[in-house]
Amino acid sequence: MHKLILMFFVLIGAQAWCLEKPNILWLTSEDNNVTHIGCYGNEMAVTPNIDKLAKEGFRYTQCYSNTAVCSATRTSWITGMNAVSMAGHNHRSNVKVPEDKVIFYPQQLRKAGYYAVNTGKTDYNTRQDPRLKTMWSSSKLNWNKLKENQPFFQVINHADSHESRAMGKDYTYPQDKVKIPPYHPDTKEVRANYGYYYKNVTKMDENIGRALAQLEKMGLAENTIVIYNSDHGGPLPRGKRYLYNSGTHCPLVIRIPEKYKQLWPADKPGSTVDRLVSFIDMPSTWLSLAGATIPANYQGEIFLGKDQTKEPEYVFHFRGRNDGKIENARAIRDKQFLYVRNYIPYVARGQHLPYQWKIPMQRDWENDFKNAKLNDNQSRYFKLKPKDELYDVSKDSFCLNNLAQSPEYKEIVETMKKKLDSYQRQYTDAGLIPESELNQRALENGVTPYEVIHNKELYNLDAYMQAAAIALEQKAEYYSQLQEFLKSDDSGVRHWAVCGLFMLKDKVNVLADVNPLLNDPSETVRAMAAWTVIEINQSDEAYKVFENLLKSGTYAELEALNYIDWMGGKNNARLIPFVKNYKIKDSKLKPFYDYLVNGMPALGPSKKIKKQKNKKGKKA
Repeated sequence: MHKLILMFFVLIGAQAWCLEKPNILWLTSEDNNVTHIGCYGNEMAVTPNIDKLAKEGFRYTQCYSNTAVCSATRTSWITGMNAVSMAGHNHRSNVKVPEDKVIFYPQQLRKAGYYAVNTGKTDYNTRQDPRLKTMWSSSKLNWNKLKENQPFFQVINHADSHESRAMGKDYTYPQDKVKIPPYHPDTKEVRANYGYYYKNVTKMDENIGRALAQLEKMGLAENTIVIYNSDHGGPLPRGKRYLYNSGTHCPLVIRIPEKYKQLWPADKPGSTVDRLVSFIDMPSTWLSLAGATIPANYQGEIFLGKDQTKEPEYVFHFRGRNDGKIENARAIRDKQFLYVRNYIPYVARGQHLPYQWKIPMQRDWENDFKNAKLNDNQSRYFKLKPKDELYDVSKDSFCLNNLAQSPEYKEIVETMKKKLDSYQRQYTDAGLIPESELNQRALENGVTPYEVIHNKELYNLDAYMQAAAIALEQKAEYYSQLQEFLKSDDSGVRHWAVCGLFMLKDKVNVLADVNPLLNDPSETVRAMAAWTVIEINQSDEAYKVFENLLKSGTYAELEALNYIDWMGGKNNARLIPFVKNYKIKDSKLKPFYDYLVNGMPALGPSKKIKKQKNKKGKKA
């Protein structure tokens, strides 16, 4: 009998939970990491509202974005899958996805009875998906007009801390309130830029406070779980876009009312939580809190609530193209170590991104590098990357001391390499062939990029990973294997073979191997081969490859323009006049194209900031 009574109360409790589902208010901010928030140890940061929320709730100390740029982050959030699993990891890639395979979490919330609202920002890399217009109940929520007893889920995004708010200087900001990381030069100019940004972080905090005050005023605080976090790390150079702590270690604060005490992740409010959390865990966790169905292909763990799953051992990170500049890196971390794999180590960390170069200290930093005013930690940003990086982030939060080549860390590096490989296979990493090549395969086969990468006949991930691993070794002993890869019928394998030969060109005479690829059927392979030949002997035939590709309206426009930029100096001088007469097809390449053909333009605050300045008569 006592078992039946117990079962009765369990059922009653479950029904009560269903009848009293919590409201969920998700407050997001843009482009700030933990070092910009007071409750995370920066005593000089002015963020009283977030600090107060942390005292009333729970502050997570080990929360990381899976990537470090907004559109790829938000694509992962909205789909519950790492964006590399659908080829949505490249910034503003605007990919198509199959509706039966990629399910947006607001759809599930609404099926569970929630009024789901998103206010302030979308910026998904699936922007052409028709469901984006219907998946939310509304873009605004009047808390007075909710249906009786209908729970709500609302996202409110705050842009005051965005990169555009770092495009200025404030010399009046108290110098003693600015903390400069050791990878930046500690100058008056840099401090003025930091001060300008700090003021805008405080504005962000003020708006967080207004939302919380309105919630209280409406009498909804006792029924609402409040979540605050940023969308990735900070916008000042070497933060946003980079997979170091500066780009991925994010604040996460969650306040849970007393009536939902059973959800508390610690004994009492004001506590810290050291569980390893990644952003990909959030959609699954929010759906779990709402009692909604979690799609089977969602990749996150549930880190909060009655259905909490086991803490993950690692967080997976990825980096793709940003604006018009190609990048490609993967990483994993645990609570002590961060391992980063750079797939294009032959390009400097600090690639010129026209939008990023609107930040004054970015230009100041570059000028100091050119004038040899920087120490090793500060100048590393403008130099080539190693293929492997390992940091003990428990001691080196700024990620300055690369341990990857230290014999005593060899075992850790190998373990993390293998684990990273397993994540890439588990998530079906779309970034192992050039972006344009992937899109071309999708076009030729009449399918989405998602369907390409999940079809082994169209996308041989294991083969690409093997070829990439050998290419990245940059060792002459692998020369014969690279030669064999050149014979592959798969353009993705041939691409990695050419990349490997490019990196060996100073150790081995690779010209005879690469020259035939100037006529390769793949336009991305042809472009990489042409760059390799130009670096060796500046042959007329190789230059004509680029000229002919651009004349023909190549599908490899992105790669061709990047390779021309990466040549630099005397090697691309012949091509720049030709490129000036080229009309780009892809609008997102326009700022990069302008920079490539005209050099550094005169850069200043964005138009939005200028308007604010004119209206108020002072800095925004």
